[in-house]
Amino acid sequence: MCIRDSAAGGFAALLLVTPFATLIPSAATAPVLMYIGLTMLGALRNVDFKDPTNAVPAALTVATTVFWGNFGTGIAAGLVAHVLVKAASGRFREIPWGLWVVMIPLGYYFYTLLP
Repeated sequence: MCIRDSAAGGFAALLLVTPFATLIPSAATAPVLMYIGLTMLGALRNVDFKDPTNAVPAALTVATTVFWGNFGTGIAAGLVAHVLVKAASGRFREIPWGLWVVMIPLGYYFYTLLP
């Protein structure tokens, strides 16, 4: 069996469970989200804070996640900051081409998000 087939089967099985997941109140999911946030903060130990091109996107990711209360928005802000800071410092070779592609929808997202 291929990994792709097992992933498709897993997603198909989730379709059956999704209605039951909506029965869980948001107050019950808050502790899990707090745990996920704390485990994400543990990864900050691996960030090289002596290099501002690494420290600024990491700090911005944490700040936007906390202030906007959304993991997705925080990670998106960190990706945008990573590309902009590396490009502003002239370190274009350190930016994968895939991040340039992802910048298009993320730029539109932040354009429509902010008033």
